[in-house]
Amino acid sequence: MKPLKDHLPVMPLKPQKNPLEAKTTAFPSKGTGMNVEDVFPHYIRFAQSQIPGFSIQPAYEAVVSTLLAYFSGDTAACQVKGIRLDKGLFLMGPVGCGKTTLMKLCQAFFSHKPFRMMTCRKISQQFAREGYSALLRYGSQSYRIKHLGYGPVLLYEQPITYCLDDVGAEPSAKYFGNDCQVIAEILQDRYEEFIHRKMMTHATTNLTTEELQQRYHERVRSRLREMCNLIAFPPSIPDWRR
Repeated sequence: MKPLKDHLPVMPLKPQKNPLEAKTTAFPSKGTGMNVEDVFPHYIRFAQSQIPGFSIQPAYEAVVSTLLAYFSGDTAACQVKGIRLDKGLFLMGPVGCGKTTLMKLCQAFFSHKPFRMMTCRKISQQFAREGYSALLRYGSQSYRIKHLGYGPVLLYEQPITYCLDDVGAEPSAKYFGNDCQVIAEILQDRYEEFIHRKMMTHATTNLTTEELQQRYHERVRSRLREMCNLIAFPPSIPDWRR
């Protein structure tokens, strides 16, 4: 079997009608409270069906185990790992270590915990084109919509979970000459919705904690800590794209 490093760049996953409905023949698509040890082999088989030759190298085992404990709802394993199920995930690690790949695999495999992925770069580009409506879409108005006779209505009991991919890599954005720290604004809006309506947020970044504080200041960094579980890759993991 080829090592994981030979396959991490192979993305996106194989096309499916709806990746959030992806299933394996042996893994339940709904329900929580599953045992991470039972889920692990099914996850590996699913990953191998998407990325031929996929395998978990020793340096990845702790991270993958934590991700599976969280998404499978294994409360005992999460308690041991210090993971809270009422918070999102924040994956930190060097460039090319597989953060996005692993989150996309979890997105497709755990259909009972759906979330949407969007790169921070694309969000910043949307702001430059559309203005502040882009901030609302990913921030304070990130809820499912019901269309009624008199117009669309936000369903505040159904917040949309987003994974903001590559936080800190987005360019600075302007709209009609107005500068805006797009991702910082969205994170602060989602924090408010997390406090009031339990809106969940996942994120990935190549930045260190010090670089995050320098880019977004202590206020945003503190709120990220409050609404997300930090999962850090070992800093020695190389860039597998090379």
